[in-house]
Amino acid sequence: IENHKNVVNGPQFEFAEIFKAEVLEVLRDVNPRKRLSMGYDMIPPKVLKMTSDALVPSLTAIFNKCFRDNEWPLQWKKGLWIPIFKKDNHLDTNNYRPITALSAIGKVFEQLIS
Repeated sequence: IENHKNVVNGPQFEFAEIFKAEVLEVLRDVNPRKRLSMGYDMIPPKVLKMTSDALVPSLTAIFNKCFRDNEWPLQWKKGLWIPIFKKDNHLDTNNYRPITALSAIGKVFEQLIS
């Protein structure tokens, strides 16, 4: 285990290589209407879907490098907090709940991992 970074005690597992076809499938399934899905990276889901064919080779390489290096890019961890109105008076801050909009590319990666 000398060559591994961030080794923790617990179940051991490995991720399999991600293939271009898998990345393309996830990108094509992105819902372009989810405006709140745009996170810290400011990439709208619609852009990912529209440019999926061009993005697949690069994203596949990046995702597989993340697996090999045992790293998750810091930019994918950042999120935007957005207040969502629940009910009643719009001026009362208690009538809002926060959501966190995460990176669109990070969400694609999470979907591939799961």
